[in-house]
Amino acid sequence: RTNEQKKQSVSPSNWLIDAFVELDKVFLGFEGLMLMSVVLGILDEETGELLFINAEQPNSVLFRDEKASYIEQDKIHNKLGISFVFGGLSDVMIHTIQLKEGDIFIAASDGCENIIIDGKINEDKDTFLKLVEDCKGDINLIASTIQTKAELTDDLSILKINWIGDNK
Repeated sequence: RTNEQKKQSVSPSNWLIDAFVELDKVFLGFEGLMLMSVVLGILDEETGELLFINAEQPNSVLFRDEKASYIEQDKIHNKLGISFVFGGLSDVMIHTIQLKEGDIFIAASDGCENIIIDGKINEDKDTFLKLVEDCKGDINLIASTIQTKAELTDDLSILKINWIGDNK
């Protein structure tokens, strides 16, 4: 289908919406027995523009100038398999960020937040931000720090995009 869309010169945001809705339809076929959380995105490698949709994953992080912050300030979508597109494609919320040279984008699974520290489930949303800052965006160090200083209650996966800038 992507090849067909290329012929039609579909915009990146429309391609992303179409892909997201298509994946949602696949999981709807399981009638609620299988759901999936996901961060689905598309990056323009030439400009650093990143478009993404977050479906019930923890908020994504931007690490810029040694400071970590959450990107999503608005709502995120339900997991795939719970149809939310009642009013059409206008309901799909795409987050857009312009990466700058040296920026790091991090998307992580629930394991980054749902951890046990000193016998209690962590409820401080800033814990992960501080960890990203302390580890300077190094996801291997982030993962090993979580695993040594806390107890995981869920799976842990971390994706990192490090924008090195224009190659010109």
